[in-house]
Formats: sequence, C-alpha cells, structure tokens
Amino acid sequence: MQGWSNYITWNVYMWIKNNPEWYAQIEKECLFGNESIFEKTERLKVLIQELNPLAKQDTLFADLLSFGLDQVNWYELIEHFLKK
Repeated sequence: MQGWSNYITWNVYMWIKNNPEWYAQIEKECLFGNESIFEKTERLKVLIQELNPLAKQDTLFADLLSFGLDQVNWYELIEHFLKK
C-alpha cells in the first residue's frame, strides 16, 4: 500500500489491475481520449459505481459499500493508470 493515500484506493486499484475485463473497460472508457483528467476521474468513478451489485439495495451492506466507494481517491487512481 506504500505510496497510496489510503487503503481503499489501493484496494480498488488492485481489483482493477487484477481483473482483465475491468481493466480493458476502464482503459477504453476512461484513459483514452482528449478529456481532462477531471473528466476521466469522473468517468472512472461512475463506471465503478455502476459495477456495484448492491447499488440499488437498501441494506447495511449497501450503505457500507457506498461509504467505502466515497473514500476512494479517484484522481489518484487515474493518475496512476495514466502513468502505465
């Protein structure tokens, strides 16, 4: 986790990095193009939130997952992926 702003950001990075389908989708939809880094960051955040299987549920676990996703430093993730 060294070099990351928090555990949850590192954890999301690791899940994306180790899932070829997710990585390819993120690379295609968030990393290419002439959008600003802010627009790429927002696109990544929305894309990951859309993958959330609990997003439409009203449960303790959905609330916890939503809170965790709110703690992700999306800008840091985009910066890291753009360096690759």
